[in-house]
Amino acid sequence: MGPARVFGQLGRPGALPGVPVGLGRHSARGMTSFLPRSIAQTTWESGPLGRSLHFGVREHAMGAVLNGIALGGLTRPFGATFFVFADYMRPAVRLAALMRLPVLYVWTHDSVAAGEDGPTHQPVEHLWSYRAIPRLAVVRPADVAETVAIWRRSLVERSNPIALCLSRQAVPSLAGLGDTTDAARGAYVLRDASGTVDVLIIATGSEVHLALEAQGRLAD
Repeated sequence: MGPARVFGQLGRPGALPGVPVGLGRHSARGMTSFLPRSIAQTTWESGPLGRSLHFGVREHAMGAVLNGIALGGLTRPFGATFFVFADYMRPAVRLAALMRLPVLYVWTHDSVAAGEDGPTHQPVEHLWSYRAIPRLAVVRPADVAETVAIWRRSLVERSNPIALCLSRQAVPSLAGLGDTTDAARGAYVLRDASGTVDVLIIATGSEVHLALEAQGRLAD
C-alpha cells in the first residue's frame, strides 16, 4: 500500500533507460518528480543522464516548454505538479491536445475528497474539466500495477498527450483481482458479478477500493 504518486516512480526505472532521451521535472518548490536518482540530474549535459530540468513554480512555462520539446520530435518530455495547480498550465495543455503532441503530465495529490493538505489542494472540478479536452487522455491509476501499465502505454503514444493523475493518500494493491494491464485500454472489469447483474459500479483512482468494498456489501 502506498500513494499512487510514489508508485509513479516504480514505473520509470524500467522504462526510461530504454528511451533514448526522456526529460522531466516537477514544478512545485521542494517537490520531486520521483525520477530515479540513477537517471535524474540537476544539470543539463549532452549525455544520457542530463534528463532533469528545474522549472520552479511555473506551471504555465513548464507546459509551454514541454510542448516545444515535443515538437522537436527527439525527446519524450513529461512534467509534474499538483493536480490542483494544473489550471495554471491549461492553455499549454489544450495546445498540446490540438497539436497532437505526445506530452505526459504527472499530476499528483489527486483526490475528490479533502486530502491531507486540506481543501486548497482538493482538485474536484479539475478532473471533469480536463476530461472535456478532446484528445487529452486523463487516467487515474488505482494502484502500482495500473500506474506502471499507464507509464508503459505513454511511451508508445505518438500523437496525443496523456495526463496521469496520482493520489497523495495511500491506496491498497489490487493484485489478484484482475488483469490490471488492461488499464492502458481505458477501462476493464476488475471484479465481475457471480450471478445476475443488477448494478454496474464504475470507479477510478483512489475510489476503486471503495467501489470494491461497496460491491462486497451489496453482494451480501
